[in-house]
Amino acid sequence: MDLENPMNNDFRVVSELTYKRQNEEFRPDITILVN
Repeated sequence: MDLENPMNNDFRVVSELTYKRQNEEFRPDITILVN
């Protein structure tokens, strides 16, 4: 992640992306991905 030049980063916003961990699953309303 480029903190000095934020425009060099790619940003994505995803709604309801499902995450799985062992036997658990959760889905945040909004997930922001950088690079």
